Amino acid sequence: MGQKTHPIGFRLGFTKTWNAKWYANSRAYRELLKEDITIRSAIRARLRDAAIARIDIERSTNQVTVTNIFEIRYPELDANLIAENVAQQLERRVSFRKVLKQTVQRSMKSGAKGVRVAVSGRLGGAEMSRREWEREGRVPLQTLRGDIEFGRATAKTTYGTIGVKAWVYKGDIEPAPRQVTQNAPATAGRVA
Repeated sequence: MGQKTHPIGFRLGFTKTWNAKWYANSRAYRELLKEDITIRSAIRARLRDAAIARIDIERSTNQVTVTNIFEIRYPELDANLIAENVAQQLERRVSFRKVLKQTVQRSMKSGAKGVRVAVSGRLGGAEMSRREWEREGRVPLQTLRGDIEFGRATAKTTYGTIGVKAWVYKGDIEPAPRQVTQNAPATAGRVA
C-alpha cells in the first residue's frame, strides 16, 4: 500500500520555505512550538475576515517577531483558504458534492493548473464515515519542482467533524541553482 508524503514538507528547501525561522534545544522546543501555534491561532481569530494564508514567525534570544502576514488577493488560488471556505460551507449544511464541484471550478477559472479537494467524515449525516474528492486538471504530488500548495481545515457539524484537504497546482518552478564552492585543486598521486 502506498504511503503519502506531506506536500509542503516534501518540498521544503527546494521550492517552499519554512513558516518559522528559529532554533531551540530539545527542552524548550515544545514550549516554543506551542507558543507559535497560539500566536498563529490568535492572529487568525482576530483577522478572521481577512484572507490570511500564511504567518511567518522569527525568534531571536528573547524576542518573538511576526515577520509576515500574507493576505491573499485571489483566495481561489490558495489551498488553506479553499479548505477553510469548504469547511464553512459544510458547517452551514450545504451539500458537500455541490461545494466540491463549485470550489474546484472556481479555482480552475482563477488560473490554477490543477485542483483537488477531499472531504472525509460523516458526509450528509451518514452513519458510516467516508471520503469523497473532486479533482480537475493535474496535481503531480511526486514532482519536486511542482508548485503545489496544501491546506486543511475541519468543519464541526452536528454529526461530528468533517476533515477538508485541498491541493492546488500552479505550475512548475525551477529551483534556484545551488552555489558550488571552489576547493583547492587536488594534486594527482598525493595522499595526505
